[in-house]
Amino acid sequence: MSDPDQSPARQKSGDAGHREPPEPVYSLDDVGEGTDEAVKEAIVREVVEHAERVNRDVELARPMESYRARPMVLALLAIVSISLAAYSYAARPAWVFGPDPNDRPFELREGQLRYAMFLAAERVLAHQDSTAGSLPRTLRETGETWPGMTYRVNDGVFELRAQVDSATPLTYRSTQDPRAFLGTARRFLREPEP
Repeated sequence: MSDPDQSPARQKSGDAGHREPPEPVYSLDDVGEGTDEAVKEAIVREVVEHAERVNRDVELARPMESYRARPMVLALLAIVSISLAAYSYAARPAWVFGPDPNDRPFELREGQLRYAMFLAAERVLAHQDSTAGSLPRTLRETGETWPGMTYRVNDGVFELRAQVDSATPLTYRSTQDPRAFLGTARRFLREPEP
């Protein structure tokens, strides 16, 4: 037996989730002339109240004041900022870009380079252990690169080269004891930078 309340369109759709929209609770078609006037009065009253609130807010708002010195102060700040940026770019002071590595003492630079070479040698040896005795072809294969450091392999022996400065090259061969090569360089790691 079919439900008499169902419309023919709903029966044809076949969609279980399809529902007809509900009838409106209030329709302007059903109101009388008196009700229509009450709605108009309410709308006009609401517009007038809103206009009064806006006018009151505008009257209570503080006027925007501009000081004569403001453009001069802003111009002065801009000039100082541009001058400081130009000086920093041209002079490259240490308080902006950090200390220049070449200004550090020679012993400190050499100690830090020896320690970097020690770490690179340890990475090469760890790679050799993990690959059943084969040395990496490049330092990049160990997972790290060291700027200014060269790496060579010859007959199962590797060699690391770097320079503290143009006159002082450092060479580490895998036949050397890494701790002996490191020497006293560890003490420079504990000393604060000048």
